[in-house]
Amino acid sequence: SQIWDVVIIDNKAIITDENSSHTIDKGEVFENKDITLKINDSLFLENQTFSIRRSSLNNAVAALRNNLTATAASKQGEIVNLNIKGTNRKRNNSILNVMMGVLAEDQVQDKRKISKVSIDFIDERLKGLTKSIDTISQNTIAYQTANGIFDPVAQTSNALTNIIKGQEEAFGIGIQLEIAKALLEKLNSQASYQILPANIGIENESVNSLVNTYNEVVTQRNNLLISTTTKSPMVLQLSSQLDNAKAAIITGVNRYIEGLQTSLSGYQQMEDKKRGLVAGLPSKESALRAYARSFKIVEELYVFLLERKEEASISYISALPNIKILSYGVSSIKPISPKTQITYLAALLIGLLVPFGVLFLLKILDTKLHDKADIETALPNIAVVGEIPHIKEGANTVFSSPNDRSMLAESFRIFSSNMKFLLPTNEEGKGSVILSTSSVKGEGKTFVSLNLSLALSSLNKKVLLIGADLRNPQLHTYLNIDKDNMGLSNYLHDPEINWKDALLNGFPEHPGHQVLISGQLPPNPPHLLTNGRFEVLLEEARLEFDYIIVDTAPTISVTDTLLISHLADATAYLTRANYTEKNLLNHAKDLSVQKKLKNIAIVINSVGNSKRSGYGYGYGYGYKYGYNYGYGYGYGEDSE
Repeated sequence: SQIWDVVIIDNKAIITDENSSHTIDKGEVFENKDITLKINDSLFLENQTFSIRRSSLNNAVAALRNNLTATAASKQGEIVNLNIKGTNRKRNNSILNVMMGVLAEDQVQDKRKISKVSIDFIDERLKGLTKSIDTISQNTIAYQTANGIFDPVAQTSNALTNIIKGQEEAFGIGIQLEIAKALLEKLNSQASYQILPANIGIENESVNSLVNTYNEVVTQRNNLLISTTTKSPMVLQLSSQLDNAKAAIITGVNRYIEGLQTSLSGYQQMEDKKRGLVAGLPSKESALRAYARSFKIVEELYVFLLERKEEASISYISALPNIKILSYGVSSIKPISPKTQITYLAALLIGLLVPFGVLFLLKILDTKLHDKADIETALPNIAVVGEIPHIKEGANTVFSSPNDRSMLAESFRIFSSNMKFLLPTNEEGKGSVILSTSSVKGEGKTFVSLNLSLALSSLNKKVLLIGADLRNPQLHTYLNIDKDNMGLSNYLHDPEINWKDALLNGFPEHPGHQVLISGQLPPNPPHLLTNGRFEVLLEEARLEFDYIIVDTAPTISVTDTLLISHLADATAYLTRANYTEKNLLNHAKDLSVQKKLKNIAIVINSVGNSKRSGYGYGYGYGYKYGYNYGYGYGYGEDSE
């Protein structure tokens, strides 16, 4: 297979393939080992490009067969419809018309093959008979001249009447015997799988039927060899069938010859008996009649074969195909492919189904928490008290000023207001303890705890923030101090240390805000949290502070939080949009149902941090947030 591109420009032709490029002038011939190309002068009238594609015979036939179909016009009819698909209507019509012509010609040639073989066989026999006639005639004349026999009929008519009758019977048997021997000779000398002469005058229906069947199978095998090889299963089957058939024909002809010889022997025996009656007839007369009989047999056989040859010649000339062409190739005016209506419909369906399918898959595969609605669906009995908006990296993430009116500050004011409704009424002069925890690390627990404490402090409340996550403390990073400074772990471990000595005031604008960081990392946090000193700390802090915010460890990772949860008045359970797995909400639900956390409420951190959410948070109202729950109150559409 090859592809040649021919570019005609300025009376030159540039001929290229994958490996080479050649340029010829108008009138020149391009030739190499693979292709010879002569470009007609008419093609040089304008600049244009041609692509010449050459395929192997097998590939071309396969391509044609793939586009060609033959179907019956009806189940019981004899009409066959030929159809071909292609982009060139004239070429399609030409292919169909040539195929129908070739099919008709093939049928004619198949019929003529049988007649041609019969004619050749008869011609061969006629040549031999001509020589026999000449020889018998010359021998008869010589015998008559030598023996003086000129009119033996009158002398022997009465005596030989009965012999003549028997000879007439033997005459027909002799003709059949000669034909049968000639056919047997042809069978033995003929190459395998060639057509046998038929209708040559053998008066044996069994032999004639076998010969006709053999010729039909030979024709069928030869037709198969056009498109396949001798190793094909069907060809091998037909070859085996032909071998068996030829053997059967030879057997049948031998038996027929044996029968003729037996009959002829019987007539000969009868003639011998009759000859006893004519013993007085001269032997010369008998010999002369033998010459005459032989001559007559050969002469009759010669005439008989001439008649058969004429019949075979007529069959050869008058052979016609068995098909009738009802209509030549006619192309459809409208293209059959592509079907525009189906294409448009498919495009419409795909345009509708693909987007919905993608959205459906995103919905099915999405396992993250996104907004308040997801929590209300999973935890219908737990309140959502705060939605903290997502803050871009580098923005102010700390509630540093009591008068801060940023989006972050307002969200924490709403959060702190909502938390107040969850706190029980304590004894006069005792503050409330709020536990801040989450399911796993990274949900913003310390960030929310710090800003919640600052939001409460901005209301002129005394607030203590305790870093109770003794395993992975983060509070010191917001204060820009070393995490090994004295803190909670030091107080819990050393009875000589007063927790008040470890308090820090990292925010000058919040004079009522104090921080107790986690301190040095201890080897046994659960033991320290349950040795009783933490409970003493909270009891003492309740007397001095209005709110104590306890930043604890995640509940799934460790048990530290659950060991001190009974000391809190309420629990702010942190989740993070686009981070927290939805299945983790079941853990929060279990903690609430089993009463392991008191007055649990959900806080959503980093809301709006999703390209799919399509909204942000902003404020455009007078700052009224007193006793309103309004989750998301005051939020407007803002690109931030």
